Amino acid sequence: MVPLISENDLYISQLALTTLTSMILSHKAFLAIIPQSILPEALLLIRSPLLQGTTLTAMINFFCSIVQSSFPGLDCNELIDRLTQNILMPTGGGHSPPALSKPAFISISKCIAAISLLNEKSALATATNLIQQIRNPQLTTGSSDSVQLYSLLTVAEIGKKLNLESVHEPLQEAILESFYSVNEDIKSAASVCLGSVSVGNLERFLPFVMMNIAQKQKRQYLLLNALKEIISCSSTDKNLIQHLQPHLQSIWDLLIQHSASEEEGTRYVVAECLGKLALLNQSVLLPELLRSLNSQSSFVRETIITAIRFTISDYPHEADVLLKECMKEVLGTLQDPDINVRRVALVTFNSTAHNKPSLIRDTLHVTLPLLYKETQVKVLTQLQR
Repeated sequence: MVPLISENDLYISQLALTTLTSMILSHKAFLAIIPQSILPEALLLIRSPLLQGTTLTAMINFFCSIVQSSFPGLDCNELIDRLTQNILMPTGGGHSPPALSKPAFISISKCIAAISLLNEKSALATATNLIQQIRNPQLTTGSSDSVQLYSLLTVAEIGKKLNLESVHEPLQEAILESFYSVNEDIKSAASVCLGSVSVGNLERFLPFVMMNIAQKQKRQYLLLNALKEIISCSSTDKNLIQHLQPHLQSIWDLLIQHSASEEEGTRYVVAECLGKLALLNQSVLLPELLRSLNSQSSFVRETIITAIRFTISDYPHEADVLLKECMKEVLGTLQDPDINVRRVALVTFNSTAHNKPSLIRDTLHVTLPLLYKETQVKVLTQLQR
């Protein structure tokens, strides 16, 4: 079984880990070889940048089964120590740990969060300790950036499932401080962390996120990314959608205000948020999107068209009927006077043609002439004197 746990074939690794998990939970006599032979290979695989998807899920289940089976000397804390060995190992000298990739940090964080959440008190203690590490990474022996990155990502995973109300003040302060890091990965992780912990306690964190979006102009991109994380996580869970419903209009109004931002990156995040939010109440919010196409601002029109693209998926959705009715108007922006609006309209047309061509099939007789017109070469002459 040991040679099968390798990044060389992730599907075989997934099957091996799933089998081991079943054996751990049902055959107690099998437990002896886990720490000796299997665990070292699993700890090696989890540091692979290739680990993801169902294989990562199998890895998480494997580690959870170890904790649940009460291995001698392999409780939750000991397993966390082994998982973070490369992160917390002292730097400098001739024995510095090998650098970990961003996907490896994510995999390790997901595993630590999962085994911590097996016990709510343990998860809260882990989160409290991690918040201290975010604010004071120098207290550990590892690289400050690595410790902050791992801590933020792990708190994010714990916060999705556990209400962190009891530590919300130091957590909010730690995240906002991380926004000022010179390391882009840390700033991005802080943004994800803020969005993720908000999912676990919308009433506490969502007003905080929205207030800071309105007040902190220089950190709007990161804060809007946090809002995007809230919407993305909530939209996949019916219970979370119900909790988000009372806030839909206030979130919508805030996003519309920022749809005219001069920063292209900010407009893109706003568009993604608007698109995903519109699907939560399509009968009301999709018509509102279309009304905004008449805006005098080319930035707003560009954002709205991009938002429409984010409402289109490659699988059947109840919003498809409404989307089909509005595609003629949306693709009519291929004749918009602003070239950037025409560009995003073309991107939306292309995306729809690939993912859900049924939405535009009935509009091709109108859309294709507009598309062909854009292929004409425009000769620009410059007069020099």
